[in-house]
Amino acid sequence: MDLFEFEETGECFRAQVMMMRKININNYRQPEPKQKKPQQPKCLYRKGSRKFKLYKKLNKEPISSTTNKFHDKRLSNYMIHDQKKNGSIEARRFTTKTKSTYEDLTDPKDTYFMVNCGDNIFIRLSAKSYFKLSRLRKIIIISQGIVRDDGAYEDEVLYSDSRAFDTINGLLRALTEERIRCDCIYETQIKNCGYSLYDFRYKIMTLDKSGKYKYYDDINRFCRQYHLTLI
Repeated sequence: MDLFEFEETGECFRAQVMMMRKININNYRQPEPKQKKPQQPKCLYRKGSRKFKLYKKLNKEPISSTTNKFHDKRLSNYMIHDQKKNGSIEARRFTTKTKSTYEDLTDPKDTYFMVNCGDNIFIRLSAKSYFKLSRLRKIIIISQGIVRDDGAYEDEVLYSDSRAFDTINGLLRALTEERIRCDCIYETQIKNCGYSLYDFRYKIMTLDKSGKYKYYDDINRFCRQYHLTLI
């Protein structure tokens, strides 16, 4: 009986080991390469700073299963094209982000959006404001109400609030509530002859769909950035 001598290769050695272990070579599969996790964008904020703490807090906030493209898919919004020249109005209902883009609009000044904030509350937005807000993924707002009584040297915190939003609907509702709250407190100050001084402080951080973070310490600077009514 003739003997054949095989050249020792890695493949030959692997087959020999598997045969010794009684493993069927035909059923053997190479391990699938591990998929690399997408890298998080590098944080530009110094560790321990207030911006870094806000950045970490925003990242921990989950996105709801009812959220789709920064919209609450349970709520109906409306895109309205008001053709003032011929007096006609066209309206289109949508739940998630509209498929149209700002560049698709023939006359953006004649188009506006009615965003549903729940409880039959709708906020009107210009096309420019709506499409800019639609680029966001998440936002966190930390607010404080401060009062200094007449003759006092230190401020007292009336309330402190931290809220995160993953929809344009929730964000606009919160801004409306904040505007009303500030108006009511200032009205209280006026009725009490102005003996106490009230102030409002904010820390805001946004994350957009490109992975870029932005920090604001002035809520009206944020509102101007997105063409919203000031607080």
